[in-house]
Amino acid sequence: MNRFVFFLILLMPMLCLADSGKQISVAYCTNIAPFEYTDGAGKPEGLIIDYWKLWSKKTGVRVNFKKALWNDTLEMVAKGEVDAHAGLFYNKKRDAYLDYGTTLSKTTTHVFFHKTIAIPDSFEQLSAFRIGVIEKDLVEGYLKKRLVPVSITGYKDYQALTKDLKSEKLKVFAADTATGLYYLSQNGLLALYHFDNANPIYQSDWYVASKEGNQEVLDLINSGMEKITQEERKKIERRWTSGIPSETSDAVIIAICRNYPPFS
Repeated sequence: MNRFVFFLILLMPMLCLADSGKQISVAYCTNIAPFEYTDGAGKPEGLIIDYWKLWSKKTGVRVNFKKALWNDTLEMVAKGEVDAHAGLFYNKKRDAYLDYGTTLSKTTTHVFFHKTIAIPDSFEQLSAFRIGVIEKDLVEGYLKKRLVPVSITGYKDYQALTKDLKSEKLKVFAADTATGLYYLSQNGLLALYHFDNANPIYQSDWYVASKEGNQEVLDLINSGMEKITQEERKKIERRWTSGIPSETSDAVIIAICRNYPPFS
């Protein structure tokens, strides 16, 4: 068979999907702001969501977002109820039923402490605290493997977790850094918590993913994401992580120490 003809045969499913006005369904979590969440109007929002909205413009393929709690988003992809997951971290357990695609963004993860609690000198000392996490989030498994498992308390979502933070039933929690800061700020708790900014417990990439074996869809997703330029990526990242109100702002971002009074 002519190589060019063979290439067209392989490419045809992707071209048909992109040109026929079809859509793909993408599961996202309702409450992992600022990365992916549902806003007050019931619409998908966040840094990861902005990548998908731009992907749709680049490919001409409509994205049908399906919202759910974190655990449910994983099950929806594993069962083939949706075509892809908007964004998640890699781990071996998920790799058993997912195929991972391109990376979208990078984030750190920290343990946050109430201001009445001194930040421990070593990671191992964290076992002395009850640490709140989101159930099935990567950080839950990470901490349970390295600390006394009973010290880790799982919550179904950040609303339940912050409720216990407000009542002070919980004074320590672990989350992706930007997410932890977002929910502390939204609940008027930002001034009450601190963390060791220089020492995250780990750093991770956000990956797109699809059900294992769903390579046709994954190839389409990857090819579209590769069309997003570095400048476009920077605008998305700035909008959601720098605190600058406009993604087109030409403001200069500088780094300062979080705890060096009276200077900063």
